[in-house]
Amino acid sequence: MLVISPRNAGVNLPGDDGIVFVLDHQPPSDFKINGDFETGSIYQNQSYNSIEHAIKYSGIDVKHVYMDHYLHWQDFPYSYTCVPNLFLRHCEDFLINATLGEYSDEQCCFIMMNKRRENRLLVSAWFSQHNDIDFDYSQGWDVEDKDFLDIQEYTRLTSYTLDSFLDKKFTAYKDNVTSNEDPNGYHDGEGNVAIWNNVLKEQFCSSTFSVITEPPFWEKGCMITEKYLMTLYGCCFPIFCGGGYGLADQLSGVGFDVFDDVINHSYQYELHPGQRVLHALEQNREILKKHSVKKLNYMERHLKNLSLVREYLNSFKDKFSNSTFEKYWLQLVDASVV
Repeated sequence: MLVISPRNAGVNLPGDDGIVFVLDHQPPSDFKINGDFETGSIYQNQSYNSIEHAIKYSGIDVKHVYMDHYLHWQDFPYSYTCVPNLFLRHCEDFLINATLGEYSDEQCCFIMMNKRRENRLLVSAWFSQHNDIDFDYSQGWDVEDKDFLDIQEYTRLTSYTLDSFLDKKFTAYKDNVTSNEDPNGYHDGEGNVAIWNNVLKEQFCSSTFSVITEPPFWEKGCMITEKYLMTLYGCCFPIFCGGGYGLADQLSGVGFDVFDDVINHSYQYELHPGQRVLHALEQNREILKKHSVKKLNYMERHLKNLSLVREYLNSFKDKFSNSTFEKYWLQLVDASVV
């Protein structure tokens, strides 16, 4: 089995079974925005797939790929199965340990941004230029000179010009003043429930919209983490500025209401990764600016969403049950790879 992970780029376990197991999301190393060969002025659709690169480098004859974090991957070149185990583990942890908040729609939107990532730089830059919107945010990094060069790359071949960022805004927990660039972040190893219960619950529960900045940016693979789960617990309307290609439709397919009668999710199929993030905000800018939609008017639907990861969590997990997936996962545990 070939195991692909950011922690260990490629590990071959004993046995030539043609199985590839993908742990965690796969951050790229050198992807760029490319234009057409004739003029260089039109975005050229590309396959940003570091998983495929790792498989080809290993030389394995692939029979099937199992993905532990992703929900879906558009145009993946191998037979594959996705089980969003990270999200499901968060659901179990929150069900046992998270407290519910008091809901209001006092604040327009909240943006949770921990580590610096491509999509989060774009979101930070966009909101820094739209101070007519009522929002609050967490941002775990200080702006660096390189960030300005990076957003020029991410917005290349788009109509967007971004030239400023939000300031770092890190909320300490239990006297932990470490930046969120530190893996321990807010919670000093206590887990994401501690972030929810002690730091961010009020922000989510008082906000109408949540701007969700899941890690995937370049690839056409989509995933959900605690950021979407906190959005569900906060009963917020989701705007996906990260997470991947087609995420809103994939969530609808597993039973979530993504409120596509309220939120314009047409951005989800934009091919240019930077434009996909910025279209999510621009296409919904008016409802953010006016704050005319109030979540308390939609609470029945919000609470139905929440029930999928609480009262009906077992049946929700059954949608992803796969005995073959679980067999290979146990092999990874036995080999102490996870």
